[in-house]
This record gives sequence, C-alpha cells and structure tokens, in this order.
Amino acid sequence: MKRRLPGDKLIWRALRPILRVPFIKRYNLYGIGMEKLPRPPFILIGNHAYFIDAVLIEALTSFPIVWAVAAGNFDNPFSGPILRAAGAIQKRKGVPDIPAMRKMIEVVSNGGVLGLMPEGSVTWDGEFGEVPPGTDRFLEKLNVPVVAARMSGAYLTKPRWADHHR
Repeated sequence: MKRRLPGDKLIWRALRPILRVPFIKRYNLYGIGMEKLPRPPFILIGNHAYFIDAVLIEALTSFPIVWAVAAGNFDNPFSGPILRAAGAIQKRKGVPDIPAMRKMIEVVSNGGVLGLMPEGSVTWDGEFGEVPPGTDRFLEKLNVPVVAARMSGAYLTKPRWADHHR
C-alpha cells in the first residue's frame, strides 16, 4: 500500500479534481518552473497577495500541501471547518508558536510539503511584507529544500482596501 503524504486528506482528494480547472481558468493561473519542484519533503514559501493564495498554489501543484494558517481563520464558521479537515496547522501571528513549529517539523519529517506565507498577512499594496526574524533559522533547521512561490497579479483581484472582487 502506498503511504499517503501529510495533507493527503479526503477533502484534498475530493475537491482538488473538481476545483482545479475552474480555479486555473477563473484566475488565469499558470506556473513557471513547475517541472523543477523537488519530490517531497520540501517547504513551499510564498508571498501573501490574495486571501486564497494557498488554494491557488495548490491548484498548480501535484502534491498536497500542509499550510500554516493564522489561528483567527480557524474561528471563522466557513473557513475553520475546511482548514481543520485539510489538516492545516494553526499558527498564532507575530509570536513564536512552539506547538505550531513542532507540527511543521512533523510534516517535513513525515515526508510532506509544508506551506508557509511568512509575511503572515495579505499585503496592503501588492508588495512583499516583512518576514519575522528567525524564520530563516527555522527553515534551515528543517534541512529540506525550500521552494519559493511568487504570486503576481493576484493582489488586484481583491485588494484589502477594496469592497468587492474585481
């Protein structure tokens, strides 16, 4: 029997085939350098340009990704159950979160793909935000490849200051 990667949950297996193509078409997604992705385990870090960046990135990858997500998102009645079902890691913003870090280590130790948006918040102006100090040391300690996913153009789909999608 083939061993499942961390993040290979029922919700990922059920929704990915249904939503992948519509998301790619709706948001005009394309990936550059996708053929260079290493085999898991690895860490995927991205800039946080749009509130569904993680979903958009997953539409283009062939591996399930376990995302570290701000704890407040788990309190939302819509996103909370989805995040739990997907196996997302609850992370407190702006402070070292040892339990979350242990779960992140567990993901890569079990051969999975860990997804991080180290800026922690969706950008206000489309530019990269500040990465918390110590992030680089934590990534080095995990001793797996780090892949950067740069979202471009997503910011203007619904900027934080806008009332509706564009």
